Amino acid sequence: MELIAPLGTAETYQTRGITAKMLSEKDTMDRGFIVGEVTEALDNKQMVIACGSDENYAMPLAVMLFSLVSNIKTGTCVHIYVLSLGITCETQNRLRDISQRSDIELTIDFIEVDADRLDNLPLSGHIPAASYLRLFLPALLPEAYDKVLFLDPDILIRNDITPLWDLDVNGYYLLAAPDPLIPSISSVGGPYNWKAIGIPPDNLYFNAGVLLINLKKWREDNLTAKALKYVEENSGHLTYHDQEALNAVCYASWAEFDMMWNVLMVMLRKARATNPPSKLQRYIESNFDDLWNRPAICHFASPIKPWTHGHKVRFQAEWFKYLKRSGWFTTKTFNAWFLAWSLQHVRKIIARKVFRQEYPKIASA
Repeated sequence: MELIAPLGTAETYQTRGITAKMLSEKDTMDRGFIVGEVTEALDNKQMVIACGSDENYAMPLAVMLFSLVSNIKTGTCVHIYVLSLGITCETQNRLRDISQRSDIELTIDFIEVDADRLDNLPLSGHIPAASYLRLFLPALLPEAYDKVLFLDPDILIRNDITPLWDLDVNGYYLLAAPDPLIPSISSVGGPYNWKAIGIPPDNLYFNAGVLLINLKKWREDNLTAKALKYVEENSGHLTYHDQEALNAVCYASWAEFDMMWNVLMVMLRKARATNPPSKLQRYIESNFDDLWNRPAICHFASPIKPWTHGHKVRFQAEWFKYLKRSGWFTTKTFNAWFLAWSLQHVRKIIARKVFRQEYPKIASA
């Protein structure tokens, strides 16, 4: 698979069957999404990273940020924006502390978002309200930035992400990796009304956990309003919420990057079993050794996370090593916390195997 393989045209996307009421990015900001001030961009040449979280996901976010700065090359200038839904000042300071590294230029800003503004958006399963925050990035980030790399907090970064950041997004709304469990837009889990929208059935479906976003094009075409309108009109049929909305409104103007940059570990084995295999699944099969053993970014996209009890997850031990090294805990408190976690973990494994407790449903968002 090429590093970038265009999917569809690079022309401006025209909505088909979506009557989106235009909502400018300025309007979005004026309506109170942001609580507090946003630091203006100082250097448009720096790497710009964004992520979203609430207090409950602060520990996974800490591991993600620590793994990011631990693997990035010396001398890199990085500006990280954390879109916050109630992350406390104490936790913000902890996240800043663990992300510091003397040989890179790093700035971390927290943008507090009014959680009330997300109240009417549909939720289900393990997908939190913070998932929707990526839709508002063009409004929340300084206009000086033309692109941003968005990262979910439930990922582990194992390589320097500079090659990913350096990819060219011109002509596309975003670059992303295909979702291994939803091999095409018409597959189970894709937008239920793909026919009405006019999406070709064999178009790939992307996972939204790692996105290289063209902020300039997104703002010009008012993509946030289109995505929110899709959510509003299809709230009773959404499977993966904002991810589905982005697949629906970006279908003609996104490109794929190598799946190594977003390997959905829990789903990878299951994706091999589909019969007949799709083109994407044939790629997974031929590259399985690299994807399984040497991913650049591991994405724990399901209810089964490294920190949840009762299940083994690929690279779970490595995730805990990053947690221990991050400084989120002191050595003493980590040992106490990990002992308690391990005891509960063993209890859950026994309960699942002996009492046949149901295994969580695997989802891809």
